[in-house]
Amino acid sequence: MEAEVDQQLGAEKSQRTDGRSGYRSGYRPRRLDT
Repeated sequence: MEAEVDQQLGAEKSQRTDGRSGYRSGYRPRRLDT
């Protein structure tokens, strides 16, 4: 199942790539408000 997710996203878990087509485990860039 891990390999299927890696293939769908275009990157392995915790790997940063320009071609990444999604986010894993609900993580995405967020703006920090203080």
